[in-house]
Amino acid sequence: MALGCGNSQQEQKVDAQIDFDKEKQAIMEVIKKETRTYFEKDIEGWKSTYVMEPYQVRMGYWEGYKNKIQYVNGWDSLYNHKMRTIFERETENKWDDSTQEIKNLNIRIFPEVAWVTFEATNFEAVTHKNLGNSLETRILEKKSGEWKIAYVGYLYYPVEKEEK
Repeated sequence: MALGCGNSQQEQKVDAQIDFDKEKQAIMEVIKKETRTYFEKDIEGWKSTYVMEPYQVRMGYWEGYKNKIQYVNGWDSLYNHKMRTIFERETENKWDDSTQEIKNLNIRIFPEVAWVTFEATNFEAVTHKNLGNSLETRILEKKSGEWKIAYVGYLYYPVEKEEK
């Protein structure tokens, strides 16, 4: 099954209050840092990308989850969940040191809030094997002049079974 839409990058109308290119670069650096530090198991780097507030939310769908859907409400819940499942895990995992490519970026920036949607493809570090394709959403807030992630949403495409 193949799903998809065009290869479009949506542009925002110019707002005199916002240096769009500067803010877009800063936002994308936060999004990429969150993913990179997660794959590298860099807990402090990963934490620095989030708002760390009770209203922080992460939700998504992936076939690899026992219940297929994951919903984590609040920073403390997210932090405790990720510490247990990723950062304290001692065994190697195919996601460790993986990379991500982003396409079909759509970004809206306001003075204190931004939302971003994109398609992501994740690759295993050594073989560059495709680990999954997803549709992603991020909502960020500006805190003390820095962009931080308040919401993460993701929907992984079903994995197509290889024919024998």
